[in-house]
Amino acid sequence: MPRLSLYGVTGWRARYATHIIVLMSPVDSDGIRARREKARLSQRELARRAGIYQPTLSRIESGKATRITVDMIEALADALDCDAADLLKATRKRGK
Repeated sequence: MPRLSLYGVTGWRARYATHIIVLMSPVDSDGIRARREKARLSQRELARRAGIYQPTLSRIESGKATRITVDMIEALADALDCDAADLLKATRKRGK
């Protein structure tokens, strides 16, 4: 699966940076829940597959999570068999 890019940073720096980068793009909480339900997975099973705690997944799906890392989104995407970008809300640019 393609990984989220971090401003063109590659190698160990990108690997280290993804552990500490908190997403600024809004996560599509309803989309994550819908994909999980479509895959017929419980929160517990999806959390296990993604390597995160079930309460964390619950907060992500309810929109209450405040510190969601790139690694979390990539792990959820891998577990749901989709692209990480699909789990983020599309943001509309303002302007002309």
